[in-house]
Amino acid sequence: MQAFDVVDSTNTVAAEWIERGAPHGTVVVADYQKQGRGRLGRTWLARAGLNLTFSVVLRPEMPFDRIGLLTIAACLGASKAVDRFVSPLRTSVKWPNDIYLNGKKTCGMLLEASWGTPDRNPAIVLGIGMNVNQEDFPAELEERATSILLETGRITPRAELLAAVLGELETAIAGASTDDEILRRDYVKRMMSFEERIRLRFAHIGSEVTGIVRGLDRSGGLILETDAGRHVFHAGEVTHAAQLEG
Repeated sequence: MQAFDVVDSTNTVAAEWIERGAPHGTVVVADYQKQGRGRLGRTWLARAGLNLTFSVVLRPEMPFDRIGLLTIAACLGASKAVDRFVSPLRTSVKWPNDIYLNGKKTCGMLLEASWGTPDRNPAIVLGIGMNVNQEDFPAELEERATSILLETGRITPRAELLAAVLGELETAIAGASTDDEILRRDYVKRMMSFEERIRLRFAHIGSEVTGIVRGLDRSGGLILETDAGRHVFHAGEVTHAAQLEG
């Protein structure tokens, strides 16, 4: 593990390290990211010195068509770790890789493939941004984002939280390779809108589909029961039932 005061992006640093042969489990932590990235091309904003922003190098021993389970495993592991610090509250997960507290987002993830060098297996960079001790958010985010501090009223030691997250990640990612049924079952228990109607939007092609969430398949894909039958999706932005009604 290496910690930095400021970087452009921990994912960028981790990808550079992969090119130099960084092993599985290498961790890059930064107190502040100038160009933090989120899913779907978004920017991840986090105040310096208050939150957790880090990336982990993964070299998974699993078939390529099951790599999607890493997203599920990472989200589940981080969710379990946060639960230790927010009791009696409990986190929930929004497919595929967001963590929520009291209906607001407190953690997001970005997985990026890095093909590394010819003599190394493909690697994945897992980037995690977690709102920990931040007390306020920009106006455009305050209705959707929260932090552990805002929901519990308590300052959380970031080093302790990071250690907990890394420990749970190790267990969950190992489970993705050995017993995906337990992994998927545990994820679904925390899943927002399970057995409810959602809208799944595909911004890159300007389309969407609605249906009832029925769980996850063995690749981590979302099983959606639509008017045309059951289908599995591996990407898309979920809008939940309450938001559809609004």
